[in-house]
Amino acid sequence: MYIFSKELAVYAAAGVFIVIFIFDLTRLLNLKFNLWVFRKIKFMLKPKEFHSFSGSTYFSAGVLLTLLLFEPAIAAGGIIYLSLGDMAAVTIGEKYGKTPFAGKTLEGTFAFIAVTFTAISFLNILGFFSFNYLTILAGAVICGIVEVAHIKIDDNFILPVVGASILALFG
Repeated sequence: MYIFSKELAVYAAAGVFIVIFIFDLTRLLNLKFNLWVFRKIKFMLKPKEFHSFSGSTYFSAGVLLTLLLFEPAIAAGGIIYLSLGDMAAVTIGEKYGKTPFAGKTLEGTFAFIAVTFTAISFLNILGFFSFNYLTILAGAVICGIVEVAHIKIDDNFILPVVGASILALFG
């Protein structure tokens, strides 16, 4: 979005979403293909995804929706909550997590909050954003809670929208 345009970013995100959606749909409709995919890229999929869309489908849909709903800086902030926060939570939670928290780990949740707050604050300092630091922290905490919450909507889909909404409302 910063290098080219929001329009190009939306088209690119839509293209990625369509490819992943078609791949996932094909996988779900064809048992042999689904078994083959799970054998080849098992490390990228969760067992529960054998009978449902993968996190990648929800991730790309969430990014696309966020790009469509928000201005570039706000959308970028929301996408950072998803991409960096989720990655930090999984990495730290799996490697160092010892304290169970809502089916995940407290260490992973703290990593989510710390990494997203730091990343967006750093981009704020560099002049890419102009968000209030309390808003950045509120977004990090709320998105960290959404990431561990047991809600019906996949967190990969809802996180960037929630994060961008907080930045838009209070930023």
